[in-house]
Amino acid sequence: MKMKIRSIKEKEEEFRRNEILKVALGVFSEKGYHATKMSDIAKFCGMSVGSLYNIFQNKEELYISLFEAKVQEVFHEVERAASSFKEPLESLRGMTLAYFNAGIRYGEFFRLFMNETIGFRRERRERWKERVFLTFMKHLQAVKEIVKKFSGARDDEEALILTLIYLGMVHQLIVFHIRMNKEINPEKLTEVIMRVLNKGIKKEEK
Repeated sequence: MKMKIRSIKEKEEEFRRNEILKVALGVFSEKGYHATKMSDIAKFCGMSVGSLYNIFQNKEELYISLFEAKVQEVFHEVERAASSFKEPLESLRGMTLAYFNAGIRYGEFFRLFMNETIGFRRERRERWKERVFLTFMKHLQAVKEIVKKFSGARDDEEALILTLIYLGMVHQLIVFHIRMNKEINPEKLTEVIMRVLNKGIKKEEK
């Protein structure tokens, strides 16, 4: 019975936390990170500032939690898209398309994040990277398995190198379009990436 009660409580806390993050996203988007106060977020959440501090120890903790949640959403969408295909080629194509679609859907948030964190000290930026590192490593393994099947890599080390090259291309294209306020065309960019992959890393047909 105790385990069941604790489970319900944890679900309620998770739901409350996620609702706060949704509200915080709107406040940060409107006012920016530096101008936003915890009291602003508490007000829109309909709760006291003290209650908000009981859940998030400070504004930075809340902001990085929001960033972490968005990164996880992107990774889940991409992995779900890849898993809907059986053939490595189609899995890779579906995964690439999902990345670029996510670039459209979450573009405003990541643009806000990049602009607001430009002046942050290196220690703070490194601390934020550490928070999402484990999430990224899990995602990296999932992507590597698909790239390995597609490329016919000889071993895990080669598959990892090819995966990092692939992710680097996709990431830089998304960042470039967000930075330059250019419209992302998922289908076109996916075809470009697939042409590069077919010529560069696809296993040779015997």
